[in-house]
Amino acid sequence: MPPLASGIPANKNKNMLPNYLFITGAYRSGTTLLEKLLHSHPGISIGSQPFPLLYFKVKEAFYSEKGIIRRYPLDHLFLEDAYTREEFHQFLDRFIIQKEFLSDMFREMKDYIGLWTPEILQFQDKVKPGTFFNVYRQLNDFLMTLFPKELLRYVGGKEVLCEEYIPYLLEKGVKVIVCIRDPRDMISSLNFRQRDNQTGENRPILYSLRIWRKSAAFALEFEGHPGFKRLCYEDLVNKTIKELNQVFNFLSLPGMKENDFNNGVYDQYGNTWMGNSSFDDKVGVSSNSIGKFRDLLPENVISFIENTCHPEMKKLGYKFYLTPVFNEERIREYRDPFKKIHGKFPADYSHSSANIKKEIKRFKILKNGLDLPLEEKKKWFLNHKCWNALSSVISKEE
Repeated sequence: MPPLASGIPANKNKNMLPNYLFITGAYRSGTTLLEKLLHSHPGISIGSQPFPLLYFKVKEAFYSEKGIIRRYPLDHLFLEDAYTREEFHQFLDRFIIQKEFLSDMFREMKDYIGLWTPEILQFQDKVKPGTFFNVYRQLNDFLMTLFPKELLRYVGGKEVLCEEYIPYLLEKGVKVIVCIRDPRDMISSLNFRQRDNQTGENRPILYSLRIWRKSAAFALEFEGHPGFKRLCYEDLVNKTIKELNQVFNFLSLPGMKENDFNNGVYDQYGNTWMGNSSFDDKVGVSSNSIGKFRDLLPENVISFIENTCHPEMKKLGYKFYLTPVFNEERIREYRDPFKKIHGKFPADYSHSSANIKKEIKRFKILKNGLDLPLEEKKKWFLNHKCWNALSSVISKEE
């Protein structure tokens, strides 16, 4: 294994539990790479998607209580008007996860393709009923048994698509990191892969872009929060040690050295990790995936992404390749290039007249600088800080 950072004083109080760390982001955005790199630190133990159905099923229970029907419990939140964030947080505080709920969750996780730390199943009978955060803490504490470290300061897991839990976890003192990747490369990895990446059938590209925008919205909302950090995938693979040391500084941990990953990246079990690329195996950290979209994506797909994600890409510093100026015709004329779409979605999701109108209106709201009520801003941009950040860059466009 690679040499690890040192300088962490031993934990003299063996009864003192470490802090919790949560990593999330859109699928194919570098969360797994970050998780493996952080786990290499002697002060951090990270489980890879150790209990994904907890977030899924708790959100599902919330929807059920309110009589809400959604395609996925963990959705993109765009134009959500059936509940408020405050209502969801209140539910998390009062909803008691009972034994039956836990039994169902563990039973479903046994066959769930997204469970990447199956050892957690051995603790099924040890988890006690409680609120979401109480169960969250118990499950994270069990991860310390699976991945014990003498100098442990943080324990946690990485899960994709769980951004709606970020505000609540921050309120509870959990440190949160969100990974953001160029949406064009994300779509390349997700939908134009050369091998199975365990993301299932092709979802409509517009849906996945809305998922990406959800990550961006929460990243912009919590920029500067002492418990939150946004990490750019491109920086992570181009300047690995520098970016990791910024994360360790955020966590008040000693850093690592430039040669710590010369011999590769290791998984939680000490084995050489070959990556989870949609294209080929890799030893160590590689930046070869950056800009791969130029060779993989049809031009209409690139243009569609650059228009639907135009405000976020501009704010986050991603350079445009085909359409640096917003062009609503590129949205109107777009069609997904797949023969078959995931069965849970209508075939015309990306080009239905209703969705086209919403996407164009979304940009025009920013461009025209409309003074919307706070609740309207939340519906269109998830939170008012995201609205402010995006409108500040779009309103200045010629």
